[in-house]
Amino acid sequence: MMSMVKEKLVVLVLLIALLFAFFGCTTQSDDKALNQFSTLQTKYSVKENFSTSQNTMNSYISGLAQLRGNAGGSAAKIISAELYSAQAFYYYNKALAEQTSISYPDVVCSLKETKALMSDVKLAADYAQKAVTALNGLSDSEKSNLRANQLEMMKNYLVQIQATQKFYDGKC
Repeated sequence: MMSMVKEKLVVLVLLIALLFAFFGCTTQSDDKALNQFSTLQTKYSVKENFSTSQNTMNSYISGLAQLRGNAGGSAAKIISAELYSAQAFYYYNKALAEQTSISYPDVVCSLKETKALMSDVKLAADYAQKAVTALNGLSDSEKSNLRANQLEMMKNYLVQIQATQKFYDGKC
């Protein structure tokens, strides 16, 4: 009877040790991913603000996507929120640049420039909505790894993007 209790106790201790080892590794993985995330932001100079350079943002988004694929837990949530935010900014910035090739007030909806702009505005709206949802799901501690007021910034982008989308939907 006593050996059966000892066996159960040993199994319980091993199970607890295994759980500690697993969660310890997850925390180290999160720290490593967040350090890589910070390094990526520094590399592309986007720690405080996103870049208006499409090449810079494209490279940053690619780096985030790769990092997100290797991250887990809390770090994955933070990186996903940043990825959606960066994608929303990228596509909206691209759409704004494309507006210069469109004649006002006579918008020709069949032109490839207009179609490209509308496609980019739609992508920007989709990613901005995903960013807002992802940012709403973060704790205050997790949000501290991102820009101050990033949620409010993305809500404002979403309003601007939707206004642009509504304008072109009304014309086409």
